Amino acid sequence: MKNLLSILIVIYTFQAFSQKSQTNLKLENATSAESLQKLKWGTDSTFEVITWNIERFPKNGQTTIDSVGKIISALNLDLWALQEINDSNKLKQAIAKLPNYKAVFGTASFRGLAYVYNTKTMDSVEVFNIFSQRQYSSPLPRSPLIIKFKYKDSTIRVINNHYKCCGNGIWDKSNLNDEESRRYKGHRLIMDYVDSLWKDERVILVGDLNDILTDGRSNNIFQKELDDTSNYRFVDLSVAKDASKNWSYPTWPSHLDHILINQALIKQFKQPTTEVSCIQVDQNLPNKWSDYDRMISDHRPVGFKFEFLMNQTPKDTTIKDTTNSISKEGKVLNYSIYPNPTKSLLNIKIQGKQGVTKVEIRDVLGKIIVQKNTSENTTDIEWNFDLPFSGTYFVQFWENTNLLKTEKVIRTE
Repeated sequence: MKNLLSILIVIYTFQAFSQKSQTNLKLENATSAESLQKLKWGTDSTFEVITWNIERFPKNGQTTIDSVGKIISALNLDLWALQEINDSNKLKQAIAKLPNYKAVFGTASFRGLAYVYNTKTMDSVEVFNIFSQRQYSSPLPRSPLIIKFKYKDSTIRVINNHYKCCGNGIWDKSNLNDEESRRYKGHRLIMDYVDSLWKDERVILVGDLNDILTDGRSNNIFQKELDDTSNYRFVDLSVAKDASKNWSYPTWPSHLDHILINQALIKQFKQPTTEVSCIQVDQNLPNKWSDYDRMISDHRPVGFKFEFLMNQTPKDTTIKDTTNSISKEGKVLNYSIYPNPTKSLLNIKIQGKQGVTKVEIRDVLGKIIVQKNTSENTTDIEWNFDLPFSGTYFVQFWENTNLLKTEKVIRTE
């Protein structure tokens, strides 16, 4: 009888403790939700884009869903670029009560990439993936997700990605399977694509890029863009150089979530109204980082806010014909490659007796896709090639063992 009474007391005590814990948790969540509503960042006079890895969304079920909805509503932005969205329907649920926001995704295997955008400020929206073929899965485990849209009647493209994780911070350039090497290759694929297709248009690369902007030169996969400040800016470089408590991934700590703009947006970046911030949502919660990490994510959002300059209109860079002349050892090579970019079919013409003995088309990994041989005395060569996949290719003109010229071409989706 005493044993039975003891068991009943234990059960009652456990149930009472459990009910109290659940009640306290509900009160804590309600307090947190109220705190999140106090967040402010977006304005009517600026364009804002944020990159945010919402760890394994929704990591804490309905609490995460509700919290993310409150954050998106309160910050009042134009565009959210999201990573690690494990459940697209739950993301739609998070913004279901926000009439001016819409969630969009890539292909069926979108691998966690998504956008949430403001339908009142952005129109003519198109969403598509690039480098989705298996051959790119090592450098780009997640196919980059692009959103093209008009803001104030001007076109902007944003590329969202989540680069390969991990590594030891040392870039082993001789090892293609090295994590830093894979990230570098993936980054170059994207940047070469942008430079070939949209060099003079407004482009923003965002995401959890899983590497550090302040690495030394020998280990920095972003060094090319960091050096070329006339054509590129990592707008969050100031955050990366700030104290670690202000970084996007404070658990490590490190700053891994970046925003890179090209030349067409640098003037906007230099405006006094521009703001770049790692938005510390956790500071608005009762238990700070502990609540944020438990309820929402282990990454903070990183944002770029700028006043859009209407008088800066990039030129149309759509190329219908590429015709060039080069000189090598006293020879002039006249050729044309068109259309570039192409949806599939590529035409190559070589005019006159050029001494070209071979034309090769290689993919970005250096693999020969097609090769055509000819006599060096042949005149007026014309070939048509069907490029098999979307992505970047390189056309090479050879005279025996001498490489005369390499030309970059793009096949779009």
